[in-house]
Amino acid sequence: MANILNLSHNNFAGFLELLQLNLTQLLVGSRESRSEFELIRELSAPPYSLFQADCLRNSLSMYRVHFMLFHALYQLRDQFHLEQLGSLEISPLRIQLTPYLPGKEGVAEADPLRDFYLNWDNFEYTQEDVDSLLNNFWKQAAPPLKPLEQQEALRILELEEPVDYSTLKRQYRRLAMKHHPDRGGDAEELKRINAAMALLSNLYRTR
Repeated sequence: MANILNLSHNNFAGFLELLQLNLTQLLVGSRESRSEFELIRELSAPPYSLFQADCLRNSLSMYRVHFMLFHALYQLRDQFHLEQLGSLEISPLRIQLTPYLPGKEGVAEADPLRDFYLNWDNFEYTQEDVDSLLNNFWKQAAPPLKPLEQQEALRILELEEPVDYSTLKRQYRRLAMKHHPDRGGDAEELKRINAAMALLSNLYRTR
């Protein structure tokens, strides 16, 4: 069972070989579609037990499990294509070996994701690197907040600019406790507080 945070390049080769053997067994033996989470759960349980039960406990461990799995999958995709065993579809929501299609370019096509996951240096990202990746993701994924929406959300949380993320979280917790129905508060007001926090959270977290 691998400790993802302590796995180095020196002992990675043996683990990778075992991971690829088990992945081949799972993917070739049953060609049903699996999500990444389902596949990690299978590989964490007997008879495989390749990952620790709490391997997704934090963002760094989660990243390294994800990277290691996709590193192995992209290597297998190349191998399956060359051996004409099938075409391996790889995404977080769908991992599946489909029938080989003669004439399909497959691994000859440019694939930035493949290049990323086959570069071992990317496995050794630090906690700071992973946090930066997540922050950049949220900056790109979150729709721009209109000034009036931001102003109204701050009003609900009884805040005014300038505000930082730690202040936002502290005030949210205070108001959530104050207005929680179990403490005699107003459920509708708590809903407004939760909605305001959800609206502002990504904006202030990534500043």
